[in-house]
Amino acid sequence: MYIDNYFKKKCLEDPICVGWSETRKRFYYVRYPPYWVDGEVYILDSHFKPNLMGGVPIGGVSGNTAYMGTLTWFAVDKNGNYYGITDAHVVYSYDTVYFPPQLLTISPQYTAEHIPILNPTPIGQVIWRSNLNSDLVELDMAVFTLNVKPYLISYGKIVPAFFDVPHELEPVIKVGARTGLTNGSVLDRLATIKMYEVTGPRLFNGSIFVLHTESGDSGGPIFVGTSIVGSVVGGTGVYAVANYTPRITQALASLGLKPVFNFGVIETLTAVPYIVGGSVLAFLAKII
Repeated sequence: MYIDNYFKKKCLEDPICVGWSETRKRFYYVRYPPYWVDGEVYILDSHFKPNLMGGVPIGGVSGNTAYMGTLTWFAVDKNGNYYGITDAHVVYSYDTVYFPPQLLTISPQYTAEHIPILNPTPIGQVIWRSNLNSDLVELDMAVFTLNVKPYLISYGKIVPAFFDVPHELEPVIKVGARTGLTNGSVLDRLATIKMYEVTGPRLFNGSIFVLHTESGDSGGPIFVGTSIVGSVVGGTGVYAVANYTPRITQALASLGLKPVFNFGVIETLTAVPYIVGGSVLAFLAKII
């Protein structure tokens, strides 16, 4: 009854609220929520924090510089605690991860759609980064704790069910914080390329896709159907290199974590505005 009255009171005070749920006690309905249109959302306050989807912009601040990348997906430990996954270079110089990233408030032009910008909220702390200093980098990945509940669906209405390896010529969809959803195909399951990491020129061994990516898409999940087959590490605008998914799951296992999926979710969702932002790696040379 307390929660019922709480949401009724919040709704009556909120000019964008159009009603509240009588059956799902933690929800109310709003006309123009920040990242959903005419859908169900958790309200943003000290009692009820928002659900977090895959593929949304995340970031942080180091010194006078604001960074942005893309939330890849989620993991869980044996105690039921949730964790976020992104690229190591996205969170290379800071530990506190925010959603939305400060870059969106500092540089509003990074948002393609005119949508409300929330105050950046800390959602977790980085606990692990892969090594980016070796001559050959085989994994660019980081894991951070989550103090908000993940919503096991990706921006773009994609409900992944597992990680899988890519196969040449398969059609794919990428979800990135900068460019949103783009279509492409698998070029090579594994290749070694010359690229520029945050630590300098490196060789990177990963999957190659024909995909449009720009700064800010780093960490973005790449889908074949309902499987995640990679996470964006760098790109030329036409081609993208991504983490090889078996290495993602192996790294999670070494930390006592496993990817988490909701096999029973069936949702009717409305369109989500594109979110844009700031940090993706660039190739130094053509694919070799």
